[in-house]
Amino acid sequence: MSVQEVPLTASSRWSGTVDAMPASLADLAGPPDGTVELPGDLAWSGRTIFDLNDAEQRYLYYMTVLTSGITSDHYTRWLNADVLCEEWSRLRLPRPLRRIWQQRFPELAALVV
Repeated sequence: MSVQEVPLTASSRWSGTVDAMPASLADLAGPPDGTVELPGDLAWSGRTIFDLNDAEQRYLYYMTVLTSGITSDHYTRWLNADVLCEEWSRLRLPRPLRRIWQQRFPELAALVV
């Protein structure tokens, strides 16, 4: 088993992420641009309104949703598949979280430069 395939332990902060993830990236139907206001259960510790046309705010938005998401709706409603793919290699996600997403969606792993 390679390092990238090592399963997470039950005590991992990200262990429940797999169950909430969509079956396909195509299920991520969130907004691709414009101004978006995240609900308090996602953006609970800071900025809630993001301009997705601004590169810095788009980065913060995707980091917020990916690191705070705990339900399927969090991902499918607020993430956009095309934008996620565009941003993937720039996102500085915790390694276990990045590994989970790349194991579920190998196409994301292929985007890492």
